[in-house]
Amino acid sequence: MDTEHLELTDLPQLSEAIERGAFVDYSVGLCRVRDQKLNFLGSGVLVNKGGRCGILTAYHCLHCCMPQVRLGQSGCDELYLVMRLRRSVRFQPEEAVERILAKPRSNDYGPDLTFIQILAVQRRASLEAIGSFYSLDRPPGEIAREFTGVGTPVVSIGFPEEYNTARMELGRISLRIACMQLGPSAIEVGDISEKGGWDYIETHLNESGTSGVPASFKGFSGGPVWGMKVRRHKKDRRITVEKHALIGINFYEVPSQNDERRMRAHFIKSIYELAWANMD
Repeated sequence: MDTEHLELTDLPQLSEAIERGAFVDYSVGLCRVRDQKLNFLGSGVLVNKGGRCGILTAYHCLHCCMPQVRLGQSGCDELYLVMRLRRSVRFQPEEAVERILAKPRSNDYGPDLTFIQILAVQRRASLEAIGSFYSLDRPPGEIAREFTGVGTPVVSIGFPEEYNTARMELGRISLRIACMQLGPSAIEVGDISEKGGWDYIETHLNESGTSGVPASFKGFSGGPVWGMKVRRHKKDRRITVEKHALIGINFYEVPSQNDERRMRAHFIKSIYELAWANMD
């Protein structure tokens, strides 16, 4: 193949390559509607696992609000999902159900994961018409071999709350919710860790000389971290994302040091295997 490995020296071109990719197709902004009031909850990613289709997100996205989100036959919350190009899909309470994967024991290490299973066939079809479901049925060891090396490019996708406005007006939903990418950056020594059997990755952003970064990563919780194989083509110097894999789900903003800000995410073993063994 007439390509060469890309060194991360040209971030603007790499960012453009990411924007041209499929990452946003999997991402959703989560809102709930109850008693004619709309609340933004956070971010999520469309996945399928063992024949179930739904949204993988952080547990606290549905449970740190008061009252907590209730879905299913006995639920009272509608879900409102915002996707690429600001398109949206609305769910009645009985059209989805929460499958709890991991209730947090602490804020900083969780574990903090939940799965919103889509029950209504027509709602799944609506989502597939706009975006895509990413399969979590791949062996985690296979993904780890490809996407855990030092220098692997990574990017986080989410819906920053700072830039969002969502409200009800005369019974109609008024939204200004935008998807944003943080990064790209690269895996560094010490970014991957394990605690209590759960594995984690920290992604980092250096604010020095960076514009347009929200003051808080609030809203990115539940959003995906993607690992990439990136190439620069020798013939025309074009940069492309050759392969990608979901490698993390963000849930915690690590206190910043100097100009560097970090997010902690559940990593490959946790989101492909361990969490599902604990599913309610």
